[in-house]
Amino acid sequence: MRVYLPISLNPFLGEADHDVIVLRTLRLALCLCLGLIPAFGVAFAVGGVFDVLWIRAVATCATGLTLALTYSSKRAQARPLPLLAAYLGGLLVWIGMMAYSSRLMPEVAVGFLFTLFAAGSLLGASVRRVRPLAWYLAVCSIGTVGIGLAVPNPLSDVGVFVLSASATCMVLIIMAYARIREQNAREERDRTLQESEQLALMGSWSHDLRTTRRKWSDGMYRVVGIPPHPGEPPQVIDFVTPQDRSILTDDEERLLRGEAMTVDHRYSICRADGSPRRIHSIVRMITREDGRPLRLVGVAMDITEQAEREEELEQARAAAEDAAALQKSILANMSHEIRTPLTAVIGYSQLLEEEAGDDLRELIVPIRNGGERLLNTLNSVLDLARMEAGQLRINAEPLDVTQEVRTVAGLLQQQAARRGLGLTVEAPEAPLFALADTHALGRSLTNLISNAIKFTAEGSVTVRVACERTSVRIDVADTGRGMSPEFQALLFEPFRQESTGSARSHEGTGLGLTITRRLIDAMGGTISFESEEGIGTTFSILLPAAPPPAQEPAAWIALPAGTRASGEAPEVPRLSPEARPDGHGLWRNPPPGLTGSGRADA
Repeated sequence: MRVYLPISLNPFLGEADHDVIVLRTLRLALCLCLGLIPAFGVAFAVGGVFDVLWIRAVATCATGLTLALTYSSKRAQARPLPLLAAYLGGLLVWIGMMAYSSRLMPEVAVGFLFTLFAAGSLLGASVRRVRPLAWYLAVCSIGTVGIGLAVPNPLSDVGVFVLSASATCMVLIIMAYARIREQNAREERDRTLQESEQLALMGSWSHDLRTTRRKWSDGMYRVVGIPPHPGEPPQVIDFVTPQDRSILTDDEERLLRGEAMTVDHRYSICRADGSPRRIHSIVRMITREDGRPLRLVGVAMDITEQAEREEELEQARAAAEDAAALQKSILANMSHEIRTPLTAVIGYSQLLEEEAGDDLRELIVPIRNGGERLLNTLNSVLDLARMEAGQLRINAEPLDVTQEVRTVAGLLQQQAARRGLGLTVEAPEAPLFALADTHALGRSLTNLISNAIKFTAEGSVTVRVACERTSVRIDVADTGRGMSPEFQALLFEPFRQESTGSARSHEGTGLGLTITRRLIDAMGGTISFESEEGIGTTFSILLPAAPPPAQEPAAWIALPAGTRASGEAPEVPRLSPEARPDGHGLWRNPPPGLTGSGRADA
């Protein structure tokens, strides 16, 4: 009895990688065509039929070409059913023609068909879609039974019918296995998708433009607040508030016209229970290979809580902008309404102090000191506010640091003398130039030296200037009480003072060092300090060194009319004592032509 064994390796491929399946399929199919076809020829004892070279060549080329087309053509991968049907149809017609032309016995055709069935089974196993595989195996089974029935005297050859029944059972087993595996995979994907959508408060939907059919995921039903049902889902626009419906219709028209492939919009909906929700949706157009629209797919996410937080942040931002505008207005009014009368109070108190007797001077000095203190506080607050608002303007240019240090130290010499302290400057005679802003560096040095004088009870304050490679170094050292390690970490923070409350032993707002650090940073320099309690504190400033500025040619002096050029220089007008700046940089009586803030170091 002849025995026919249908060969199929589908169950053994499992969940292998697609590329691995392709390679295995190609190799096994070629082995079957080249090895099993002659084996069937020997089994049927029909010598020479299967050994003909062109038969093996045609079978090998047909299987190899089908595999190549299946895995190299995107069209074949997308639609494998027509390709498999054409492949089987051609083989059946070829075998039938050979059988009825007496060149191939019908029972031999059955064996040959099973060889091709084995190769085709491997081909079908590589197709990931179940429907083409099922059709392929069904056609193989029907063809096998049909050719088996064509054998003369079928009852005399029971093996043909056993073979046909075995092939049919094998087809059913493979179809059931593939169907179950695909169904399990689909259910697992759906379950994962539902859990993800539930966690993200989102849903997905699709709209087929050919059949107008709509599909919703369970998450989409949860978003709109209705239970899932097997019927046609409603349209999304039915839940959108009237004022936002134009957003969806306009974007859908853009997709249909081809102006965009993806749209992103936000709109409000009214759920089935009447509660309003805010939705963020992304819609994409899926097209055919020729570019014609096929269907719309989209996702909708419930962002109600996020929208509420964004609205709160927007309100906070608007409130902050209003507060900033109010602060700017207040600072402008403070600068004009407070500084202007303060300047008059300080100036007239200075005049009264010079002309008054000792009794009245004791009453006038506190007035002047209080006014100067208030003016310094106002200037510090205004400067810090301008820095916070980004309105600080720095004009860094080559500046003689030694000259600037001597100028500031000279202005503060009287303040140090009143406290019985020595104020010395250790600087080279030759100028040292650094990139700095005159006003910013003067303000920084004034703050550091003033603090050193303020917090030094006895001893001296020393200012050193030196050149270090590519930098100019300025050290302000005192012999004061120093700072505690705890306060050193908070030194440059605004409004920080080591002693606070009514127990403070020194005046000040705690802004001087904050402003100094920001000014130094703005000039491209650095500031550091070393302090030890009971020993003193040293602040160090490093500024980038700069070459000396180019010397401008001397200008000719125009002599007054009637003056002879006798080599004598014209008399230069001198400032009166009332017009000179005092130790605080304030003009008692500004000379004609002096404008600005009224400060000598401005």
